[in-house]
Amino acid sequence: MARGEDLAALVARQRGKVVLVDFWATWCAPCVQLFPHSVALQSRLGGRGLQVISVSLNQPEEQPAVLAFLKRMHAAFPNLISRYGTGTQSMETFEIEGGVPCLKLYDREGRLRKTFGADDPPAPEKIDRVVEDLLAR
Repeated sequence: MARGEDLAALVARQRGKVVLVDFWATWCAPCVQLFPHSVALQSRLGGRGLQVISVSLNQPEEQPAVLAFLKRMHAAFPNLISRYGTGTQSMETFEIEGGVPCLKLYDREGRLRKTFGADDPPAPEKIDRVVEDLLAR
Protein backbone atom coordinates (compact mmCIF):
# COMPACT_ATOMS: atom_id res chain seq x y z
CA MET A 1 0.00 0.00 0.00
CA ALA A 2 1.36 3.37 -1.00
CA ARG A 3 2.03 6.32 1.23
CA GLY A 4 3.32 9.68 0.08
CA GLU A 5 6.89 8.79 1.04
CA ASP A 6 6.63 5.50 -0.87
CA LEU A 7 5.76 7.34 -4.05
CA ALA A 8 8.44 9.97 -3.47
CA ALA A 9 11.06 7.23 -3.03
CA LEU A 10 9.86 5.42 -6.16
CA VAL A 11 10.06 8.64 -8.20
CA ALA A 12 13.52 9.37 -6.76
CA ARG A 13 14.74 5.91 -7.84
CA GLN A 14 13.81 6.80 -11.43
CA ARG A 15 16.43 9.57 -11.60
CA GLY A 16 17.52 10.00 -15.21
CA LYS A 17 14.03 9.20 -16.49
CA VAL A 18 10.99 11.33 -17.12
CA VAL A 19 8.28 10.09 -14.75
CA LEU A 20 4.55 10.26 -15.35
CA VAL A 21 2.46 9.47 -12.26
CA ASP A 22 -1.16 8.64 -13.08
CA PHE A 23 -3.52 9.00 -10.09
CA TRP A 24 -6.74 7.17 -10.91
CA ALA A 25 -9.53 4.91 -9.59
CA THR A 26 -11.72 2.21 -11.11
CA TRP A 27 -14.87 4.13 -10.07
CA CYS A 28 -13.72 7.22 -12.02
CA ALA A 29 -14.99 7.01 -15.63
CA PRO A 30 -12.60 9.70 -16.96
CA CYS A 31 -9.69 7.87 -15.25
CA VAL A 32 -10.65 4.55 -16.83
CA GLN A 33 -10.99 6.27 -20.21
CA LEU A 34 -7.56 7.96 -19.91
CA PHE A 35 -5.62 5.02 -18.42
CA PRO A 36 -4.98 3.23 -21.76
CA HIS A 37 -3.14 6.38 -22.88
CA SER A 38 -0.70 6.01 -19.98
CA VAL A 39 -0.17 2.35 -20.92
CA ALA A 40 0.45 3.32 -24.55
CA LEU A 41 2.88 6.08 -23.56
CA GLN A 42 4.95 3.64 -21.51
CA SER A 43 5.00 1.20 -24.40
CA ARG A 44 5.86 3.83 -26.99
CA LEU A 45 8.31 6.00 -25.04
CA GLY A 46 9.75 3.75 -22.33
CA GLY A 47 12.80 3.11 -24.48
CA ARG A 48 13.43 6.86 -24.68
CA GLY A 49 13.42 7.27 -20.91
CA LEU A 50 9.79 7.55 -19.82
CA GLN A 51 8.63 5.70 -16.71
CA VAL A 52 4.91 5.58 -15.93
CA ILE A 53 3.78 4.86 -12.36
CA SER A 54 0.14 4.52 -11.42
CA VAL A 55 -1.45 5.17 -8.04
CA SER A 56 -4.97 3.88 -7.51
CA LEU A 57 -7.16 5.80 -5.08
CA ASN A 58 -9.56 2.90 -4.67
CA GLN A 59 -10.24 1.65 -1.17
CA PRO A 60 -7.56 -0.87 -0.06
CA GLU A 61 -10.13 -3.68 0.11
CA GLU A 62 -10.83 -3.10 -3.60
CA GLN A 63 -7.35 -4.32 -4.48
CA PRO A 64 -8.64 -7.41 -6.39
CA ALA A 65 -10.71 -5.18 -8.70
CA VAL A 66 -7.74 -2.83 -9.17
CA LEU A 67 -5.43 -5.74 -10.03
CA ALA A 68 -7.98 -7.17 -12.47
CA PHE A 69 -8.24 -3.78 -14.22
CA LEU A 70 -4.46 -3.42 -14.42
CA LYS A 71 -4.18 -6.90 -15.90
CA ARG A 72 -6.86 -6.13 -18.52
CA MET A 73 -5.01 -2.94 -19.43
CA HIS A 74 -1.63 -4.75 -19.67
CA ALA A 75 -0.16 -2.13 -17.31
CA ALA A 76 3.50 -3.23 -17.27
CA PHE A 77 4.81 -0.50 -14.96
CA PRO A 78 4.83 0.09 -11.18
CA ASN A 79 1.30 0.24 -9.79
CA LEU A 80 0.51 1.38 -6.25
CA ILE A 81 -2.74 1.64 -4.31
CA SER A 82 -3.21 4.35 -1.71
CA ARG A 83 -3.50 3.01 1.80
CA TYR A 84 -5.89 5.91 2.44
CA GLY A 85 -8.34 4.98 -0.30
CA THR A 86 -10.68 7.52 -1.77
CA GLY A 87 -10.79 10.03 1.06
CA THR A 88 -9.31 13.44 1.62
CA GLN A 89 -6.20 11.94 3.23
CA SER A 90 -5.14 10.55 -0.17
CA MET A 91 -5.73 13.93 -1.79
CA GLU A 92 -3.63 15.64 0.88
CA THR A 93 -0.89 12.99 0.94
CA PHE A 94 -0.37 13.08 -2.83
CA GLU A 95 -1.13 16.82 -3.15
CA ILE A 96 -4.03 16.33 -5.54
CA GLU A 97 -6.35 19.29 -5.94
CA GLY A 98 -9.78 18.77 -7.44
CA GLY A 99 -9.83 14.98 -7.57
CA VAL A 100 -8.91 12.44 -10.21
CA PRO A 101 -7.84 11.92 -12.87
CA CYS A 102 -4.63 13.70 -11.98
CA LEU A 103 -1.29 13.21 -13.70
CA LYS A 104 2.03 14.57 -12.51
CA LEU A 105 5.12 14.81 -14.70
CA TYR A 106 8.64 14.87 -13.27
CA ASP A 107 11.80 15.70 -15.20
CA ARG A 108 14.94 13.56 -15.30
CA GLU A 109 16.16 15.21 -12.08
CA GLY A 110 12.97 14.30 -10.22
CA ARG A 111 11.51 17.81 -10.20
CA LEU A 112 7.77 18.18 -10.65
CA ARG A 113 7.30 20.01 -13.96
CA LYS A 114 3.59 19.71 -14.76
CA THR A 115 0.35 18.65 -13.10
CA PHE A 116 -2.73 17.82 -15.13
CA GLY A 117 -5.84 17.96 -12.96
CA ALA A 118 -8.78 20.16 -12.12
CA ASP A 119 -7.11 23.41 -13.28
CA ASP A 120 -5.58 21.86 -16.41
CA PRO A 121 -7.53 18.69 -17.27
CA PRO A 122 -5.51 15.84 -18.72
CA ALA A 123 -5.93 15.42 -22.46
CA PRO A 124 -3.77 12.95 -24.40
CA GLU A 125 -2.43 15.51 -26.88
CA LYS A 126 -1.42 17.92 -24.08
CA ILE A 127 0.20 15.12 -22.08
CA ASP A 128 2.11 13.94 -25.17
CA ARG A 129 3.48 17.44 -25.83
CA VAL A 130 4.82 17.86 -22.30
CA VAL A 131 6.26 14.33 -22.16
CA GLU A 132 7.99 14.79 -25.53
CA ASP A 133 9.41 18.14 -24.39
CA LEU A 134 10.80 16.66 -21.17
CA LEU A 135 12.27 13.65 -23.02
CA ALA A 136 14.02 15.98 -25.48
CA ARG A 137 15.90 17.79 -22.69
